[in-house]
Amino acid sequence: MQSIQLARLRSSILLKPVLCIFSLIFGLLIRSRNALFDWQIFKSRAFDIPVISVGNLSSGGSGKTPFTMELINLLSQKYKRIAVISRGYKRKSRGVQLVSDGLGRVAGAATGGDEPVLIAKRFPGCLVLVAEKRSLAIQRACEQYQADLVILDDAFQHRWVKRNVDIVLLSKSDLTPRCRLLPAGDLREPLTALKRAHMIIMVNRKQNDIQNDLGIIRPYYHGEIEYYRLQATGLVDVTLTPAGDLRQLHGLPVVAFAGIANPDSFKRLILQADIVLRRFFIFPDHHFYSDTDIARITSSAAEEQCTCLLTTEKDMVKLAADRFDGLHLLAMRIRLILESPQQLQQKLYDLVDKTI
Repeated sequence: MQSIQLARLRSSILLKPVLCIFSLIFGLLIRSRNALFDWQIFKSRAFDIPVISVGNLSSGGSGKTPFTMELINLLSQKYKRIAVISRGYKRKSRGVQLVSDGLGRVAGAATGGDEPVLIAKRFPGCLVLVAEKRSLAIQRACEQYQADLVILDDAFQHRWVKRNVDIVLLSKSDLTPRCRLLPAGDLREPLTALKRAHMIIMVNRKQNDIQNDLGIIRPYYHGEIEYYRLQATGLVDVTLTPAGDLRQLHGLPVVAFAGIANPDSFKRLILQADIVLRRFFIFPDHHFYSDTDIARITSSAAEEQCTCLLTTEKDMVKLAADRFDGLHLLAMRIRLILESPQQLQQKLYDLVDKTI
């Protein structure tokens, strides 16, 4: 809903010039800030263990959380105490919060934020912390929990921490000729910022798009480029326990809802699975569901004679089955599919070893 309203504002003939002026001001501030870090007037804090940052250029979703989870899969063979550090957007707590100690105890989404809690539940042996000042969370992970590698989630613009590897995820919208900085567009930084990246990951790009992508990227970046796609792999219940194959919903009517940055991608996966989508509710990213929200969803299911509700895992960690009047609540599990995971794993090891 917010994205639709924002698109209308950006298309307004009266507001477009104003937004462009603010984008120019924003760009000047961003370039000035980056220059202060480049000249080491602003200092980045270094740590004695490897730090890998996963981020993007845009304010929209680009699959950072699925990619972070894939990184944990790839790197846990070598690093036994991985800590994931996030800001924990829209959480209702402040300061450094332990989401998971790696022993199976996981904080709620109000304390840890939806994405960190999802990561903690999917990887119960992984340390997960959230903090506005991520250097404090890294310090705690090292001193109290003996972390041997840190993954910074959504941190390309967070330059207060020195990192060994900067990974940037790019989607189609980042590379369109009309992409603009906030607020006229979705970019948090211009494409020139890609010079800081050690690796670029292209999201859901078709083979015939690759040459065009390279033509846009190469003036700013000459390093490794990897490709991946997101794929629905099954269903999970409210505890994130596997609950069957997507084929069991083929031809069945469902009501779906999502509070994520790119709800269209979720809707597309539902339709690709041959599920009959009766209603699709869109909520703001990181949304916490009120009783009024739940009532809208359940009443819609009754009207459409649907007994099944479908959402994302990110939304599921904020929900309880008993709020849905006995309806069958399921989430679609989405996994990142890499072209060559072993090759990416070795490249990451080499990049870390090169910078230690």
